[in-house]
Amino acid sequence: SGIDPDIQNIAAVKELKKYFDTNLSVEPINDSILNERFVKSSEDPGFDVVYSWGVLHHTGNLNSAIHNSIRLTKKDGFLVLAIYNRHWSSQIWKVIKWLYVVSPPTFKEFLILFFYLPLKIATWVFVGKSHGNSMRGMDFYHDLRDRIGGYPYEYLTKKELLDLIPSDFKLIHYIPPAVPTGNHQLVFKRD
Repeated sequence: SGIDPDIQNIAAVKELKKYFDTNLSVEPINDSILNERFVKSSEDPGFDVVYSWGVLHHTGNLNSAIHNSIRLTKKDGFLVLAIYNRHWSSQIWKVIKWLYVVSPPTFKEFLILFFYLPLKIATWVFVGKSHGNSMRGMDFYHDLRDRIGGYPYEYLTKKELLDLIPSDFKLIHYIPPAVPTGNHQLVFKRD
C-alpha cells in the first residue's frame, strides 16, 4: 500500500489509476510515516519493499521517518531511499524554502525567477548537460518551483544516513548526489 498525509494526493492517485492498465490492487492510505499507530499496525509482518524517494526529508522529522521506514521493512525486504545531502549551503536552502512557503504568490514567482538562471547554469556545470525535461518528468521551471518549495527540509551526510540504518540492512546500491545538495540514492536489503 502507499501512504500520504495529503487527501488531495490520495484522490489524484485514485484518479490516475483509472487510466493505466494494471493488476495492482494497491490502494493509497491517507496517513503519515510519522503516525506511530499506523506504523505499529503495519510493521508485523511488514512490507517486501519500503520505498520513499525524496519524501522523508520533507516530513519535519527525518530521523523518525527513517526509523519508521526501517520498522516497516520485513526480513529479506528492501528499503529504497533518496535523502538530501548535507552541504555547506543546506542551511541557506532551508531559509529559502521556508521563505517560499510563507510568502505570497507574487514573491514566490520572484524567487523562482531570481534563481532560474543561476540554477540552470549550476545544473549544467554539475550534471554536465542542459536540464530540458528532468528525469522527474518536469520542465526546468516546474522542477525549480518544486525544489524551492520543498519545506520542511532536512538533510544528512552519507555517513549520518548510514549511521541511522541498523546492521541487518546491507547497502546493495548507492548513487551519490549529482549536485551538492542533491539526493543520496540508496537501496538496502534486510538480512
